[in-house]
Amino acid sequence: MIKLCCTQQILKKLKLDPAALKAQEPVETTAALGTWYAKYFINERQHAIVLVNDKTRMCLVTTAKDIQHLPERLEAALAETLTNMDVQRHFIEQEVVHYRDVCFSTTTSAPDGRSVLGSINQYIVAIEVFGITNRSAEDWNMRFIKWPCMNVRGLSIRGMVEKQLYDFYGGTEDEEKPVRLRVL
Repeated sequence: MIKLCCTQQILKKLKLDPAALKAQEPVETTAALGTWYAKYFINERQHAIVLVNDKTRMCLVTTAKDIQHLPERLEAALAETLTNMDVQRHFIEQEVVHYRDVCFSTTTSAPDGRSVLGSINQYIVAIEVFGITNRSAEDWNMRFIKWPCMNVRGLSIRGMVEKQLYDFYGGTEDEEKPVRLRVL
């Protein structure tokens, strides 16, 4: 199970009551990457949702069409992005199985809510500057993984995601990892 903390705008579109969500028992996520935060935004008449992970600050962009399918879109975008990052297939499969059961929450009820929303706003500014219509959601997802300026605790986002998955699922970072060639 994962926890998906959404802004008021997304909760309204999903027809979920924020007061009822705040009153429910706190849920702990069972996935390695932990809790995700989601914010709805419009750029160049394109409706999209930006999702950011609380532990790694990994960003995923998906379309806002048929918003009730947001958990499935998050699962698919994560699987595709991890595959493009050359993460081992069995780690991806172990991670995405947790995304089939989602608990919705508000961003204000989470302890890191303000910090993660600040990261979301930084990603949204980048999308607004470069324009969302020029790139697909998949292209944005990979672009954000490669950004050298987005570092958490001295590691790149890619490094944080890989470390989190390998530590959680019992592997070591140098275990059967594919060799990556750095393109200059």
